[in-house]
Amino acid sequence: MKKRRLLEEFAELLRKYSPTGEEKEAIDYVAKLALNYGYDEVFVDDVGNLHAIYGKGPIELALIPHIDTVPGNLPVKICYNKVYGRGAVDAKGSLYAMLIGASLVKKDVEDKIKVHFIAEVGEEGDSRGARFLLSKGFKPSSIIVGEPSNTTGVVIAYRGSIHLEVKCFSKGGHPASPKIEPSAFEKFLSLIEYLSTKAPGTEYDVPQARVTFIRAGESPNKLPEELNALIDIRVPFKNAKWNMDFEKFVEELKDVVDKNSCKYKILGLTKPVKVSSNSKIVRAIVRAIIKNGKKPKLVRKYGSSDMNLFYNVVKDIVAYGPGDSSLSHSLDEHIVIDDLIFGIRTYAQTLKEYVNLV
Repeated sequence: MKKRRLLEEFAELLRKYSPTGEEKEAIDYVAKLALNYGYDEVFVDDVGNLHAIYGKGPIELALIPHIDTVPGNLPVKICYNKVYGRGAVDAKGSLYAMLIGASLVKKDVEDKIKVHFIAEVGEEGDSRGARFLLSKGFKPSSIIVGEPSNTTGVVIAYRGSIHLEVKCFSKGGHPASPKIEPSAFEKFLSLIEYLSTKAPGTEYDVPQARVTFIRAGESPNKLPEELNALIDIRVPFKNAKWNMDFEKFVEELKDVVDKNSCKYKILGLTKPVKVSSNSKIVRAIVRAIIKNGKKPKLVRKYGSSDMNLFYNVVKDIVAYGPGDSSLSHSLDEHIVIDDLIFGIRTYAQTLKEYVNLV
C-alpha cells in the first residue's frame, strides 16, 4: 500500500460531498476505484447502491458501509496525522478501508468465497439502500457493516429505535380560567412524565426517550390548543435488567399516548439487535485485530444502524470500522491516518480468517 496514494484517494472521496439523497458523484468515484483495484463486476442498482464483486466461492461475504453523510460540508485537509472532512469517520473511512482491504487479499480468497462490497445510500435517512437490498431477497452468508467503532471495537449489539410523532389537543382558553381541562401542553407533560419513568436512559440496558422537537402555543394569554412533538426512543435488547421485549414496549407506549388524549404516528420502528460473540464473522474480526497487534473490544452501541435491519435475515453479522465514533456528525470530524491504515489491514486479515472458519 502506497501511503501517499491512499491519502490522495481518500481525500478525493471526502471532497465528493454526499449528504443523503445526493450520493451520485461519490458513488461514481468509488466505482472508478473499485475497477482500478481489480473487482470483477461493478454496477449501480436501481436505488443507487454501488456493488463491487469478486470471487466464485460458494459462500458469500458482504461488506456494507454507507456512502451518504449528514448535511454540512467541511473543508477537506490533511493535517499532520489526521484527515479532516465530512464523512471521514462516518462512514467513508470504513468504506474506503473496506474497499482497499478486500482488494489486497483477492488472490488469497477469491476461490473460496464471493466478496460483495456495497457502498450503500440513504443510511443517514430512511435506509432506502438497505431496504431495497432486503426487498430483492439479498441474503449473503455473513455481513460486515462498515461503521466507526474506535478502530479496535467489534460491535455486537445496537439498541432499537422508535421515532414517534405526537399531537395533543385541548379546548384552549384563558390561562386564568378554572382548570376544567388540561391544555395540550399539560397532556403532553403527562406523557413525558410516563416516559421519564419508563425510559430514563440512565445506562445502556435501560430504554431512553428524548424529545427532539416541540411546537405549541400562539400567545402568552392563550392556552395551547394543539401541540406537535417528535420523540426519539432507544430500546435495548431484552435482558435481565430490562425484562420486556420490544413489541410489548411498543404496545404499552401506544396505550399511554391514547390515555393522555393524544394522537401518535410511528415514523420509524427498528428492532434492537444482539449477536453472539462466538459467531464466525465476529471471531474473524477479533482474530484479525489481534494479529495486527491490537487488543479487540466487544462493543454495544447506544444508537442503531442498518445492522438492525440486516439482522432480520442474516444472523452472522457484525459492525466494525476505523475512527473515533464520537466525532461522527461533528464539526471536527476527522480520522487518524494510522487508524485508517489499521482498518485496511484489519479488513484484509478478516477475510483471510473468515475463509478458515467457513
